[in-house]
Amino acid sequence: MLLSLVVALAFAQDAPIDLDAALTLALRDGVDAQEAAFARQAAESTLSRRRLASLPNLNVGASVGVGITGSGANPTTSLSVSSTTPIYGGGGLAADRAVALAALDGARAAEARTRQDLHLALALALLDLSDARARQTATASTLAAEEALASRIDKLVAAGSRTRADQLQQAATVAKARSASIAATRDAAQATLTLEAILRLDPARAWTFTPPNAGPAVSGDFSALLAQARDGRPELATARASLDAAEASIRGAASGGLPSVDLVVGASTRTSGTAEIGVQLGDQAGASAVLQASVPLFNRGQVRDDIAQARLDRDAAKLAFDAATEAAAYEVQGALLDRDAATAGADAADARWTAADAAARVVSDRYDAGAATFAELLSARAGLAEAERDRIAAHTTLERSRFTLARAIGAL
Repeated sequence: MLLSLVVALAFAQDAPIDLDAALTLALRDGVDAQEAAFARQAAESTLSRRRLASLPNLNVGASVGVGITGSGANPTTSLSVSSTTPIYGGGGLAADRAVALAALDGARAAEARTRQDLHLALALALLDLSDARARQTATASTLAAEEALASRIDKLVAAGSRTRADQLQQAATVAKARSASIAATRDAAQATLTLEAILRLDPARAWTFTPPNAGPAVSGDFSALLAQARDGRPELATARASLDAAEASIRGAASGGLPSVDLVVGASTRTSGTAEIGVQLGDQAGASAVLQASVPLFNRGQVRDDIAQARLDRDAAKLAFDAATEAAAYEVQGALLDRDAATAGADAADARWTAADAAARVVSDRYDAGAATFAELLSARAGLAEAERDRIAAHTTLERSRFTLARAIGAL
């Protein structure tokens, strides 16, 4: 509640929306998050009802009437109080509570899964925005550099040290750089619009977003990460809760063939009198305490069928749990491989950009000195622009892989 208030205040002040604030918004307003919260609340209500089922119930009855006899009409009143307490139900009530508790565990795990999925989706969307902004900045910088080079070439052509062909080729390069800058600006605007749609923000307002600086740091080998996934992945918790509920359902089905015992306690009183003078003619009162037993003798095989169905459900839940465990292992392994490959790719992209930047500077100096052709300069600058794009993409891929690995082990 406090975090929501802080986020709402920040929005009112037009502060940039970071990942934490975006997640708070999505959990508050997102349809998936609300549905998961409703399911959890319903499971809590069901468990509460199952727990109350083992407590005594209390009933009070009262009646007022007129009795007609040979001597006239007599008013009558009666009052009764009764209570029934379950003593033994073959384990059915305990099984119902176990099923409801497992269902609540599953609903909580599903809510946690929804939160982690939203966290990952928002992180990736913010990283996409960061990538688009970086490309927008890079293309704008490239355009400015190409325009500056065009001015230099114009002077060299005017001085007669360069040909008109160099001037025309550079004009084409500037036009290409301008097109790339326009496309990058559009991509950045589109990435912002995507985030606004995810968060259901007012499109009439201008929103700003702050992408995460880096993805979660996850360390450890595959075995350690798989152990974390088995403890932290909400998918496994949901599958485990379904298996627990199926096991409890078998006990609940079996209880249908066992006796049940209830304690029934009651008290009543009845009073009657003459209608004319209101004199009490009789007063009857009594109390009772009875142990009431019920033994099922024949139910057309219903209990047997219920047990068989519950066992099939348990077997299916066990298969689902095993499948979820196996899928978690594959997902963790794949995410770990992607993270390691992305780390190496980012390092390689940095090294390539450093080399391309140095090469472009050398060729530019040689071109100014008349020792390099315009084709060499054009190739070097194109290589630098490509290296910059690859570096941006490589670092975005690395951060995406870090968030994906954290989600795979249930650490978001």
